[in-house]
Order: sequence, then C-alpha cells, then structure tokens
Amino acid sequence: MREPPKVANLMSKELLVAREGDSVGHAARIIAEAEIRHLPVVDEVGDLVGLLSQRDLLACTDTHGRVRDLTSQDVLTVSGSLPVTRDDGKLVGILTEADFVRLCYRLLGGRAVINDLREEERAD
Repeated sequence: MREPPKVANLMSKELLVAREGDSVGHAARIIAEAEIRHLPVVDEVGDLVGLLSQRDLLACTDTHGRVRDLTSQDVLTVSGSLPVTRDDGKLVGILTEADFVRLCYRLLGGRAVINDLREEERAD
C-alpha cells in the first residue's frame, strides 16, 4: 500500500508574499505577473497574518491603499489554497489546487491525456 503524500511534498515552496504595508497595486502586480489567485500576507518578521485573494483585489477600488486593509485574516478554511506554517507561525509554503492537479497526474503515472478525459466526460 502506498503511503499518502505529505503536505510538505505537495505545497508550492517558491513563495511569493506581500507585506502588510505594501500597496494594493504592488500586490495586484505580483498576482497578475505570477498568474496566481492567492497571495499570503506576512508581517515584518515573516509570520503569516492573512491571505489576499484575486477576488479581494477585483473588489478593491483603491490601488493606493495598503494590503493590510484588504487581507482576509481569518484563514481557517480551505477553498483553493492553504498557507502552510511551522508550529511557530513562520510561513513555509502554500498548497493550491494546482498542486493537487500535479499530484493526480503523478498518481496516474503521467498517463492522463486531456482529450481522453474530455471524451470520458462526454460519454457520461
């Protein structure tokens, strides 16, 4: 029986973050250029304080405002991404839907061809 994958092996370790005092415009550029939907927000020592989503940015009209004013600070649920911290609160990675897609692809032995999947959907 195969051992279940660990979060540390699935998460994106190349972190892009915003600091609480960064401008909303700066955070928006990070999200757009990296083509991501969630940006962890950290304080001056690197502790996770919240999460800024693409949806938060779309609802914002003041690009000169500060990230701290848009940040979702209640990051207890998972819907698309999961910031990963050590026990001391230091941010070490982020687990996203894309990480799960890569896992599924690997578990299928790299054999899933998108056209085959579409044909299967049409047959259902």
